Amino acid sequence: MNQMLSRLLEIDPSLRNSTERVWLKGSQLIHHTDREADHVFFPEGCVLAMTAKNGRGKWTDVWLSGREGLFGATALLVDVRYPFRSQVRASGHAWRLKQSVLTGLLQQSAASRNLMQRYSNFVLVQTAQIGLCNAAHALDERIRRYLLFAHWLSGSRHLEFTHLRIADGLGVHRPSVTRCLHRLEDGGGLSLGRSRISIDDGSKLESATCPCCKTVLAHYERLFAAPSPSTASNEAVALSSLEAP
Repeated sequence: MNQMLSRLLEIDPSLRNSTERVWLKGSQLIHHTDREADHVFFPEGCVLAMTAKNGRGKWTDVWLSGREGLFGATALLVDVRYPFRSQVRASGHAWRLKQSVLTGLLQQSAASRNLMQRYSNFVLVQTAQIGLCNAAHALDERIRRYLLFAHWLSGSRHLEFTHLRIADGLGVHRPSVTRCLHRLEDGGGLSLGRSRISIDDGSKLESATCPCCKTVLAHYERLFAAPSPSTASNEAVALSSLEAP
């Protein structure tokens, strides 16, 4: 179950009646530039990306979300339109909720507003850390960070990623990503399949990557120190402890 949705259901159990489980396909656009979002998505196995257009006309990831959070919540913003778009990076299920329903809950419940403000804090820190990583670290490290973070977000060792989607997310050329992934596969950290990357040994990836992923996840752990019952207390720090489904 998505952790943010679980926390909101603890505040208002009737919210369950308004949610719908949907399948999101890789590369699918779920929110468009300068348009108001009609729905909020709570990922459950998929990985979603907020993307911004870079100087070369490509859409590059600004921040990612998975089972820890949500996408499309604009109820706390003054201007609900922004120059970004939301895209599915890894296929999977998500729970969909009308924006108006979440807005109504936030207007009535201080606890839900507090929860959303903490998640906004997490998104801000993640965005800043990704920007630093993309500017300061080598591509090998950035790919490891990307895969480890997606591993945590999806809750699975098997990521429905293509090389092109990773390249788009990082704002680099696909052949460079392919070469790096083959080196990682040769090192025993992961295995490559058709439109799928499986993490075989998360500790090998962790040992050779930058600290950016752990920095972001440690901040999440501080913000949400009391996880939902279905969440292990150390999952945000121990990346390699996730078991394959």
